Amino acid sequence: VSYPELSYTMQYANTDYNAYPSKGFLGDVSIIRRGLNKEMDLTQLQYHANYAIPVTTKTNLYLQSAGILKLPFNQPFYNQQLFGYGDAFLRGLEYYVVDGVAGVMGRATLRREIFSMVLKTPPGSKKEVTIPFRFFLKAGTDVGYSYSKIPGNSLLSNKLLHTQTIGLDMLVAPYDIVFKFEYSFNQLGGNGLFFHVRTDF
Repeated sequence: VSYPELSYTMQYANTDYNAYPSKGFLGDVSIIRRGLNKEMDLTQLQYHANYAIPVTTKTNLYLQSAGILKLPFNQPFYNQQLFGYGDAFLRGLEYYVVDGVAGVMGRATLRREIFSMVLKTPPGSKKEVTIPFRFFLKAGTDVGYSYSKIPGNSLLSNKLLHTQTIGLDMLVAPYDIVFKFEYSFNQLGGNGLFFHVRTDF
């Protein structure tokens, strides 16, 4: 099936550092129109919101939320990708995909900087390069819900999902790279150590 797709996105950013904010707000809203006939007829609305609240000089509370709505609800399987695709997942449920036509998820993470260091090129190098590193301990929880009109044998559709995580973030500035080491638990009784590179949705 061939089909056209049009999308429009508005973004807003007002933070101290977009790659790893310690204060401020980041967000966007999008509308996507896919197809023109019964074979492909999708109007999709979605949003992302990220809010960092300073608690102390080196501690902040990071709140994140994302939601999606696909209309009409009668969609082919191709249009029902929701959680577990790309960066839209609950920590601790990385190995699961959840399909549906509507969903919302949220994260709350308390982060504290515990250490920082700077690496420099050896003396006498032709070009002097300095790379600052910052390390953050964190603990958080995720919640999510997806709605599927025909869930079939899915274990996670039409259910309230929740996970918990503890971990360590390593921020490599000024390259906007964040390495994340997380040990997470999910409501299915699973747990494990996960590694990500900048997984903020």
